[in-house]
Amino acid sequence: MKLVLGKLGIGLAAALLMWVSIVLVQLTCFFVIDIIFFILRLALEGSVGLMILLILWWVWLEYVELDPLRLRPIALFEESGVVDFIR
Repeated sequence: MKLVLGKLGIGLAAALLMWVSIVLVQLTCFFVIDIIFFILRLALEGSVGLMILLILWWVWLEYVELDPLRLRPIALFEESGVVDFIR
């Protein structure tokens, strides 16, 4: 009986952890989309916003690549050789 309850508890904890991680990923995606629309709104309001947009676009292209599953910058890891070591 204890074994069944223990396995049930582990299963429920794993399901809860998975649900929390899915919710956090969705919130992160919505946050990124909100930032993109905020920057676009600034760009449409004037030349200062357009300059900020161009600088952020250059930084994005130069330094940041997003892993679509984790939404994390991996360009620095690639430059340091960590990715090659893991592969």
